[in-house]
Amino acid sequence: LYQSGVFKTYKKIADGPLRAVFEVSYNYLVDGKEINEVKRITLDAGKNLNKIDVTFNTKANNSKIEFAAGLVKREATTKYSDENKHWLSLWGATTKNSADEFLGTGIIFPKSTFKTFTEDENHYLVIGVTKFNDAFTYYSGAGWTRSGDFKSVDDWNNYLTQCSQEINSPLRVSIKANNSK
Repeated sequence: LYQSGVFKTYKKIADGPLRAVFEVSYNYLVDGKEINEVKRITLDAGKNLNKIDVTFNTKANNSKIEFAAGLVKREATTKYSDENKHWLSLWGATTKNSADEFLGTGIIFPKSTFKTFTEDENHYLVIGVTKFNDAFTYYSGAGWTRSGDFKSVDDWNNYLTQCSQEINSPLRVSIKANNSK
């Protein structure tokens, strides 16, 4: 597992108030291949999930690459996942102070890139597959009970399921010419 490290460059694309978009890029070596990773992160006001578009660029070839996105393991949290809907979630106390209530964090992968779930010592991971030089998208975010949007773990996990369905079956609109006179 290779981590991107600290970003090399950044670029502000849009700065709100309804949407903020920025790009960060990373340069590193994997098995002797120079990799340039570009992430475009979109944050929409009122949304709990951020859209993350990623491209792994390399001159070496256009072979497949496995990648991971993860959630940090925290004390007093429980992991949930849905392999059919391609989401991973953690739910638990925000802090040791019960007045801070509960926090859910989650990741959704589109079915086109999802491979499996796994974990290492510090993270729960979603593994995906894509090709070098091809862009892919995943979603990551959080929901807090004190926000009023989520009262329970079921609310949070149902939200992830609903978002996954919308991501994997987007609304399609077609327009046809009316040739009748």
